[in-house]
Amino acid sequence: MPILLITTPLILSGFTHLWNPIGFPYVHGDEGHYLRRAMHVLHGLGPQETKMEFDHPFDHPYFGQLFLGGILWIIGYPHFINISDISLEGLKESVEQLYLVPREIMGFLALADTLLIYKITERKYSRKAGFLAAILFAVMPLTWLTRRTVLESILLPFILCSILCAVYLRTGYSKDDHKNNNESSFRGDSVRSGRIVNKGQALTLLSGLLLGLAIFTKITAIMIIPLVVYLIFVNSNKSFKALGLWFFPVVLIPMIWPGYALLIGQFQDWVDGISWQSEREGRGLMRSFNAIFRIDPALWMIGLSSVILVTAVKKDPFLLLWIIPFLLFYSSITFIQHFHWILLLPMLCIAAGVCISDILNKIRAKSSFSINKVVSYSMLSAFFLFGLVSTTLLITTNINTSLFEAQALIIKIMPHHSEKDKGDSEEVTLMGSNWMQIFSWIPQYIFNKDHAFKAFAGANLPVEHDKRVLLLVDGKDLKRFIIDNAKGVNSEKEKIYNNTQTIAEVKEKSEYYKKYRDRYPYTSIHENRGIEGGKIIMKADYIKD
Repeated sequence: MPILLITTPLILSGFTHLWNPIGFPYVHGDEGHYLRRAMHVLHGLGPQETKMEFDHPFDHPYFGQLFLGGILWIIGYPHFINISDISLEGLKESVEQLYLVPREIMGFLALADTLLIYKITERKYSRKAGFLAAILFAVMPLTWLTRRTVLESILLPFILCSILCAVYLRTGYSKDDHKNNNESSFRGDSVRSGRIVNKGQALTLLSGLLLGLAIFTKITAIMIIPLVVYLIFVNSNKSFKALGLWFFPVVLIPMIWPGYALLIGQFQDWVDGISWQSEREGRGLMRSFNAIFRIDPALWMIGLSSVILVTAVKKDPFLLLWIIPFLLFYSSITFIQHFHWILLLPMLCIAAGVCISDILNKIRAKSSFSINKVVSYSMLSAFFLFGLVSTTLLITTNINTSLFEAQALIIKIMPHHSEKDKGDSEEVTLMGSNWMQIFSWIPQYIFNKDHAFKAFAGANLPVEHDKRVLLLVDGKDLKRFIIDNAKGVNSEKEKIYNNTQTIAEVKEKSEYYKKYRDRYPYTSIHENRGIEGGKIIMKADYIKD
């Protein structure tokens, strides 16, 4: 029975997180940044980018690109992929395969998340609650957020492992340890083959190590600190020595980031990067929540109501310590993306799993067999089936076709950078909106087509006259250019736009953006924007075939 309970959600999760990874969701601009940095590491260039590659290179710590780059190196990426640049169709297939592998890695991380959610809930509450929580994570539409190659998808299993170690801390005690004082209870010593195995300290240190790595992936992981501090303190019989041991790697590992910046003489750039992150403009917490609620209202309503009920009934702050720091942090800044809510997905599933399990137990306690029991289990099965069908409808869509076509065309247009051209003053500059830097990493690191990327919002927009320019203009940018022309605004963007010739155009072919985005479950399409404005116009000057 225990094997069946964990195998079922893992099979479902394998389907919902590994099926058609390059078709859905849409490739987000941030995925391009993280994949570029992973390739930067894979090529032996170190963990830190320069301002030539990105305007704000000190926006995140290094473990994300080190972890992803390390896995790609282990599996031999991209050498096992059949790269073809003979035709546009061959290029498009190559691009698809290049995106497929990182997304499959995210899918396997989601499988690990499913297992960890089961084990955390099983140990903290009950096996039935763990099964229900894992099923919810496997089948509900909201969990498609983890399919993208973003830092939240990478750090989530590290956070869950840290929580699991803290939850398992008390299980490291032997029976005799309960007779000892608090200090010996924290040690959890047991004798095996003449050796003392200090389980309590090992679990505490491992929990701190894993959370330190999560913070070293993205600073926002500090929001989980109050939760794990509570678990460590309570499960170590309120031992401050345990907290001290736990805090050591939690603080020390993330300090590698500013320490490395100081070592290479770029500490001020690090400070500027932190300031830039905190001052970025966005839609704010409430608008972001409205968008994420639209994706999966069922899980949000059941999950949030379960948080209140479980906390009130069990008088345990476990769930509140997970959600409150998140809300406080993002209410203090305006920039929040939909995938930032990934950190709350396990909490919603655990809360709902515990609440549903308790309700079923109460129904079962009244009678060994009753119509209420049959109806309850039937309704629960129908709800899970509803979630699975809704998720299946989403993940079987293909909304990246136009983007992959645009990427293939850009690769075809850009010239090779041969050895004899290295001293040439003529270089290629790829220009476009911020999200278009997603088109940069494959030509740079896979096809050896060196270039610089300049965003319209960048400070160093002007391009020297002897540079070769490939300008990418989406539908929204086109409207801006037209407006600037009508107003007589003499901007650098307008000059570059007017002095380049149109050589190609790619239109958004997916019908989901037009017809279905307001119908559930396709409301997720609102967070899968497709090509901005419905098309990309490619304009060039001095670009050679």
